[in-house]
Parts: sequence; C-alpha cells; structure tokens
Amino acid sequence: MPWLPDLVTALFKRQRRKASRLQSRAWRIAGVYAAISILWIVFSDQILTLFVSDQALLLRLSVYKGVGFVIFTSLLLLLMMRRTYGAIEAGYDNLKQHKQEIERGNRLYSALSHINQSIVAAADRQQLFDKVSQSLVNYGGFRMAWIGTVGEAQSVPEPLAWSGDGTSCINDIIQHSGHDARGINPWDKVINDGVSYVCNDVLFDPLSKLWRHEAIKQDLQSFTSLPLRLEGKVCGVLSVYANEPEFFCKRELSLLEEVAIDVSFGLESFRMANERYEAETTARQESQFSQAMLDSMPGIVYFYNEAGHFLRWNKNFETVSGYSHDEVAGMHPLQFFDDDEKRLLELAIARVFRDGEAAVEASFMAKNGSKVPYFFTGRSVRYKGQLCLAGVGINISDRIAAEDRIEQLAFYDPLTGLPNRRLMQDRLQHSIATGSRQRKYGALLFIDLDNFKTLNDTKGHNIGDNLLTMTAQRLNGCVREGDTVARFGGDEFVVILESLSDNVEQAVNNAEIAGEKILRAMSEPYPLQGEDYHGSASVGVSLYGDRDISAHELIRRADTAMYQAKRSGRNTLYFYDPAMQAVLEARLQMETDLRLALEEKQFCLYYQPQVDNEGNVVGAEALIRWMCPTKGLIPPGDFIPLAEEAGLIVPIGNWVLNAACRKLKAWENSALTSRLQLAVNVSARQFHQDDFVRQVLDAIATNNVRRGSLKLELTESLILDNVDSAVEKMNALGDAGVRFSMDDFGTGYSSLSYLTQLPLHQLKIDQSFVHKMLDRSVNAVIVQTIIGMANNLEIEVIAEGVETMEQFRFLKDLGCPLFQGYHFGKPVPEKEFEKALSSSPRATS
Repeated sequence: MPWLPDLVTALFKRQRRKASRLQSRAWRIAGVYAAISILWIVFSDQILTLFVSDQALLLRLSVYKGVGFVIFTSLLLLLMMRRTYGAIEAGYDNLKQHKQEIERGNRLYSALSHINQSIVAAADRQQLFDKVSQSLVNYGGFRMAWIGTVGEAQSVPEPLAWSGDGTSCINDIIQHSGHDARGINPWDKVINDGVSYVCNDVLFDPLSKLWRHEAIKQDLQSFTSLPLRLEGKVCGVLSVYANEPEFFCKRELSLLEEVAIDVSFGLESFRMANERYEAETTARQESQFSQAMLDSMPGIVYFYNEAGHFLRWNKNFETVSGYSHDEVAGMHPLQFFDDDEKRLLELAIARVFRDGEAAVEASFMAKNGSKVPYFFTGRSVRYKGQLCLAGVGINISDRIAAEDRIEQLAFYDPLTGLPNRRLMQDRLQHSIATGSRQRKYGALLFIDLDNFKTLNDTKGHNIGDNLLTMTAQRLNGCVREGDTVARFGGDEFVVILESLSDNVEQAVNNAEIAGEKILRAMSEPYPLQGEDYHGSASVGVSLYGDRDISAHELIRRADTAMYQAKRSGRNTLYFYDPAMQAVLEARLQMETDLRLALEEKQFCLYYQPQVDNEGNVVGAEALIRWMCPTKGLIPPGDFIPLAEEAGLIVPIGNWVLNAACRKLKAWENSALTSRLQLAVNVSARQFHQDDFVRQVLDAIATNNVRRGSLKLELTESLILDNVDSAVEKMNALGDAGVRFSMDDFGTGYSSLSYLTQLPLHQLKIDQSFVHKMLDRSVNAVIVQTIIGMANNLEIEVIAEGVETMEQFRFLKDLGCPLFQGYHFGKPVPEKEFEKALSSSPRATS
C-alpha cells in the first residue's frame, strides 16, 4: 500500500498547521491583553482622580477597579482556554477517526489481497466462495459475510459459502426477506437491477424490516449486498455485515465493489477454463476418431501448389473421380466440389498455406455427377522446391451411415421402443417453444408405477420388463396422435400433451382428463405368468405455455408433483402449480355447484326471437341460463362443457326440454304467442340416449303441446355419428309433430347425401358465414348456395347471427325467409320477451 505513508504525512502536516494557527492566535490575544492592561493601569487611576477627590472613596474605588479587572481577565482567559482545548480535542478526534479509517482501509486491502490470492489458487467456484467469505471476516474485520448464487427462476439467492458470527441465521434472513404482501427483500435490487444495495443502519432501513429482529439478535447493524456477474448477467450476491452502524463509507464500498469485480472475474475465469477444457476434449476426441478412420480406410492422395495446379495424385483419385490422368492434370481442386461447398474448401486451403494444416468434410463430386462424402486433411509441405498442399481424402460414407444409425438407437428405449430421456427432452423443449409461440398451453405428466420395485424383486426382472412393456402400450393408447410417451428411466414414464388449449382452465381440464384416463389404464389388471397383477401409478402434472421455462425445470416440477401424488396416497394425480391446482379445485367446485343447481332448479330459459322477412316474430330459440345464488347469472359457455364432461348434460337437456314444453303450453293461452314455434338445442349425448324419443314424447304428452310448435336443433356431427339411428329417431318424433332444424349448417360435413335421407324441416345458416358475407364474396356465395339448395330440397332456411340492417337486407335479397340475431333482439328472460313481443308486429304462423 504505497499510499499509506503519504496519507499519514498529510494528516500530521494538517495537525501542525492547526497548532501553528492556534499559537499565532494566542500571541495576538496576549499582545492585545498586555496593551489593554498597561493602558488600564496607567490611565485608570488618573481618570478616577479627575472625578473623585475624597481619598477614602478613591481608595475603595481603586480596590473595586482592581477586583473587576481581575474578574474580567479571568473570564476572558477561561473563554480562550476553552476554545483552545476544544480545538485541540476536535483535532484529536479527527486524528482518531482518520486512524480508524486507515485501519479499516488496511483491513480491507489485506482482505482484498488474500481474495486475489484465492482467485489465483482456488480450484473451483465453491473453494473460491469459501476463501472470499473467510477473508472478508478474518482480514476485513466484518462480522459476517456470505455468498449466494441466483438461478434464472430464482428471486432470492441460495447461499453457498459463509463465514463469521451470525451465519446460522442466513437462511432465516433469506426466507423472511421473500416476496409477500408486506415488503420486498433487501437484495431484490441487486438481483433485478444489478446494483449494490447499502444499509448503514438496519434499525431505520425500510427494506430490512422483515428480518430486523434477527439482525438485532445477531448484532448485525449495517450491511451491503453487491452483485456478482457472469457473462454480463447477475449470477450471485456477495453480502457483508458489520456490527456497528454507518460502517460502510464511500471508500469501503469502493473496495468491496472491487472485491465483487475480482470475484466475478474469478467466476468468468472458471467458466472460460471449463469451456476451454471441453473444447480441447472435443477436439482431441475428434482428432483421435479421425486418425482411426484414416488408418483403417483407403483414400485419395494428392499434391498441388498455391496456384491450384495438381503435381501428383494416386490412382484411387482417378478411380473415384472418374477423370483420366490428363484431365486431372488440367483441373483445379475446387472443380471437384459443388458450388455451395467451394467457399468452405477455399477457407480450408487458405488455412493450410497460412497455418500449416487444416481439415474439412465435403462431398467429392465425380465426373458423372455423383457425390461421395469425404474427410479431407491437408498439410503444407515443400515439394520439388515449392510450397505445396499434401492432402488425404478418406471416404466417410460408412461412418456417416453408422453415426446416423447410432443416433437413431440413442434416441429410443430398447425395451419399450418409446423415446428415451434424451429425445423426450428435445421434444419437450420444442413443444415449449411451439406453445409459447402459438400461445397454447401444454402439459407434462410424470408417471411412476406404484410398488414396481416389490414386483421386480419378488417376481424377477423378466416379469418387471413385461409389465413395463405393457405399461408403454397402454400409455400410447391413452394419448392423441402427436403427443409423446417416453420412458424416463426405471419405472418412470413421461407424457407430453401438446396444444391442449389457449385457455388455462380448459388446458387444466384436458390435462386432468388425460391423467385420469392414464390412471384408469394403469389400474386395469396385467396378465403376468398366468395371473392378474393389479397395479397403479402416481401422476404429477405441470403445465407450460404462458412463459418461458426450460425442459429441465418443467421435468423437475412434474417430478415434484408426482411425489406429492405418492404422498397423497398413490394412484392419484397432482398438479404442481398451486395456481393450476386452484383451477382444478374451482372446476370441481363448479361441478358440485352444477349438481346442486340441477337439484334446486337454479336454471332458467332466455328467449331470442326468430322473425320472417317482414320482421314478424314467428318463433324463438330457448337458451339456458344458470342463476347461481353466489355468482349471479352464468352464461352457458361457462358451464355446458363442464356439464358434458361431468355427465350432467342429459338431465340438464331434459330439464330444458320440459321447461320449453311448459312454456309452449302457457303461450297457447295468448293470441299473441299461441302460434309461435320454440327451438330447443339437443346435445349429442342426449340425442344418443336410448330413451331419448320417449323423453321427448313424455314431455310433449305431459304438457299437451300443440303439434308443430316444438323444434329440436341438431348439429351435423351429431347426426353423422349414426345416420340410420338418427333417421329412425327423427321419424318417430316427426310423427308426433316435432320439427327438426340443422344447427350451424355449413361448418361440418355438409353434403346432399345425408340431407336427402334426413327428415329435416329447416337449415340454420351458421353465423360465421353471415358475419363475413358482406366482407368476403366467398361467404356470400356459400350463403346463397345454402338458400338455393334448401329451396330446391323444399327445406325451410333461417339465418342466425343477423346483427345489422345491411345483413338483413342482403339476406332478404338472396331469398332467405327467416332470421335470428341481435338485430331483432338479444336473448332475454320470458317476461322481457313477452313484453317486447307485445310492442312488435303481430306473430304469425
């Protein structure tokens, strides 16, 4: 530390200057005092005699004068001494403070020196961290120091090395400093912003309030946290603590920042050394492999000069190339390669003449145009007095084919034939990227067979292998085409479900359905050695898609969830993400509420008018709504899909059917509504019930509904599941006066073949065509075609989704007779519908 003597000399010079100024001031004051005293003694008595003639009085006044002078001078002397001593004491304090700062600086420089030595001597990162934290405490005089690392998904550091008093509370401090509703942690700025954070008094620092009690307990009164960087990013935190407030001044912080920079440099050195070692290892392996290939395979040998003129070559060169000796003599080396590889060969040749040697792989092109992959090595040599390139080319066709075969085998499990862990991770990373780009969620299912070890140990490995093989087959049968089933290792399997949904709740639901399907498949008996083995599995699920995440982290989460499933009793499924688990619980709660709604009749019907081309209301579509006591009005889109999955769509559909029939009967009592038709949507599951026809007929008979007033809306896909059965049911209901409308016509497998078979009364043009028919001519053509086809087949047609007057007029011009949409009215409760009906044109049949 060459600056230390200069600093000490400067401090003493400053004190000497202060002492000199004090001495000069004392002489001035003494001179003034002497002058005043002399003048007082000489002239004060003469002044008294001018005013006092009485000798006795004069004597008393002289005494008083002397006493007063003594008192005055004593006070003046006291004041001067106090100021002088105060200046001396202040100078002493400053000197003491400077001495402490010097000692503190000495300690820090000593610690910095030992840290720099540690950076040079440390063998790895952990050893470096240990030595740095120890040096800061042992030589820097700090009470405690610790170093933690920060990963990509971490918001708080993970301590790896620590030293000093109070280290037992490091984890408590970190936990208490986690993100919550009460505050943020002190080193949040260090990790997120990459800047140092200084707290010179824990008692008054707002960001330390969550762990202040622990700091006081451990006598940690001030601290600073500094970022450690690797490749320009914050990779760790260096935290140093002192047992006195206001400890970290500008110089200490500067030295500690230098410590952080030096440690970051050490980390960068470790990284570069590791990369260099890996690169050298790879190069060495490739060199050994290439040499082995050269030693075992024949090749082509050639010499040419810097101008590219061939000087010598072997016979195999002519055999492989197909050129004669004279033809080769007149050719340039680059003529044996395709245009897209010539630049690569040019660079390799330049390296040989510049650096002495080079190697390259390229396709050697023969005279007949065929290409054979070769591995070329070249060295610069002196040949016949000139600098030449001596090259050897080895045919590597067999090697490339073998590598392709090895690579193929390396990606699949030999026992089950499933993708192995390596291929699974590659596909998972690709799925994560695709999901993020398409904004769709996927799911990773981690599956572990319960009690597999017991079976393997008691029945033997052959039986265990048979079980694993059958498990793989069952898993493949549980997933969609495009999903991935992989063997992770041992009795662990992984399933990647891609593109589940762009809605997180639906994605959770789909993942749960797949997981439950897998659990059921795993619970089916396995025929092993003539006996049925009853097994089960535990499944952990982790969703991805809403943010970037590594495949390794996603596997870790799913694995964690799987172990949670095992802890929950095995043969079960568990979601990793608490938020996803909350979605699942919310869905289960809604399913419970839906069952309760069915029991307590919390449903009601809304009605949307259907009108003719004059605007007269001729009917309505009945649309279900759920009036939940706690959540209010719930639209069908939020609960109908759940009702279908939970098996509640059939009783809900029957309720809608009976409610619609009751309303039709009530409407018969009013001239305004007696001729209205009411359309009811029928789900596929409801329609395919064996007793569907009986349910409809019972509803009609119970309410004595007028023939032709009830219309059932069916979808194309519903009917096409079994056309013969659909025709039979429609005919049976048609005989009872039930009318049928084809809903969403044009979006499915619309064809004349089934239209001619079905007893349909109406086609409903899907609103997607109506919305876009004014913007795209192709949609207008489709609508016109549907209307024309319906007229030719003598089937009524209605357009849904009519929202504007322009759409209404356009459809009228195309000959559409019936309409439905917001232009004529939104779905409303029955009282509002009937009230609106009374103010609209008269209803017609």
